[in-house]
Amino acid sequence: MKAKHINQGVRGEYVVAVCDEKLLGKQLTEHVKISEHFYKEKLVGKEEVLNELKKATLANIFGNEIIKITLEEGVVDEANVKEIAGIKHAIIMCI
Repeated sequence: MKAKHINQGVRGEYVVAVCDEKLLGKQLTEHVKISEHFYKEKLVGKEEVLNELKKATLANIFGNEIIKITLEEGVVDEANVKEIAGIKHAIIMCI
């Protein structure tokens, strides 16, 4: 999985973006692209990405593999998973 941790200190948010590695650079629809600029920072394993997501106040998660893991670990609820061009996507927002 590719993950990017973006902690800009805006309102104290801890922002994490993660996607399945094979999706990097893919254009899913006319308006949805898995941007290397947004997601590509480092390759991470399951445990590291779960630790980051559990700390996140905002998270953008793209990919069938990572969504499966987040569902199994209870980080994301199935009701909050959407699909875009057959690829699962979830956003975490803690307010």
